[in-house]
Amino acid sequence: TCNFSIDLDVKGESYTFKKTAISLNQLAIELSGGFVFTNSLKTLNIDFITPGVDIVSFLSLLPEKYTNNIKEYKSTGSIYASGNLSYNGFDSFSITSDFGIKNGTITYEPNVTTAKEVNLNGRLVYNKNQSVLTMKGIYLKLREDEISGNCQISDFKNPRINASLRAGLNLSNLQSFLMIDTQSTLKGNLTIDAKVDGLFADIKQRTFSNKVKLDLEASVTNLEVGFKNDDRTFAVENCLVTAANRDIEVKDLKLKRGSSDILLNGKLPGFFNYLADDKASLMITGNLFANYIKLEDFMVKYVSSGGEGPVIPPNIRFQLNAEITKFSYAKFEANNIKGEIDIKEQKAIISDMKLQTMGGEAFIDAFADNGHQKLDVVL
Repeated sequence: TCNFSIDLDVKGESYTFKKTAISLNQLAIELSGGFVFTNSLKTLNIDFITPGVDIVSFLSLLPEKYTNNIKEYKSTGSIYASGNLSYNGFDSFSITSDFGIKNGTITYEPNVTTAKEVNLNGRLVYNKNQSVLTMKGIYLKLREDEISGNCQISDFKNPRINASLRAGLNLSNLQSFLMIDTQSTLKGNLTIDAKVDGLFADIKQRTFSNKVKLDLEASVTNLEVGFKNDDRTFAVENCLVTAANRDIEVKDLKLKRGSSDILLNGKLPGFFNYLADDKASLMITGNLFANYIKLEDFMVKYVSSGGEGPVIPPNIRFQLNAEITKFSYAKFEANNIKGEIDIKEQKAIISDMKLQTMGGEAFIDAFADNGHQKLDVVL
């Protein structure tokens, strides 16, 4: 909604703002300057300022589907914005604005969790020759955790992003501050230092091409993640993730779920495509070692018209050299397993697998299909 009251000084075709009171949703705006208008707008030169608005009022400008998500947040501190809008014909226009946040706080009221010392300095330049949005000195403190970064977006028609992020987080603080509907449990510690530079289209589609520069180092310790409608949690003792030279690598991922424990070292080509596109696949290649894998631990249950059954996610692709001390599924047990595992399109292919079972030794190839709401296995 927009409410406004404007007093103009009119001299012929020239209009000058004498007094303005404009409210766009909850955002107050003051204008000065003026314009020339005959049968159409000829020229315009306006200075604008938003005097002392709070953060949530500024966010009220977002579309309704997003503002519904911020109703339970309250803020203190102010957002400042000032700038100039000029127009001298279709080929001669410009917008410049300086904006930022000074010592703000944002509180998620249901959990009484507050982000403090929220700061940001920004500048927008938009005209015929250039379009640049710069945000520097991004900083906030969430309890004892700190997040900082910088970001620049240039050429809005074909956006290029240059951004950096550094954070040290206790993930339970993050869950307490954000509304994460899909997770019932989130614990552990995360440190991340990341830089990315490239066209947005390339970051989304070709993250690991030579068109994108990406440097990332992230470590996780004592991670515990639980999802709603899943009675078991994923626990990661530790993990180091690095990205450089157009590749992402996972080192010493120690995962526990139920009775199972896994040590994974591998690479994840296309991982950021998977994050950006819900139709993209997550691919993992590498080496897997496990003292024990109980297959039921990784079979998420769901209810459908055909009944209840285990699911191999449709957009997961594994190519792993595996060494498993003990494996079980239902009444089947095997020991000292070595071989190759390939999972794709809800199907698992096991090649040249050597294992000990039922008092003997076996070499097998196996095929498992989970594409029809049930698990079919062929040996």
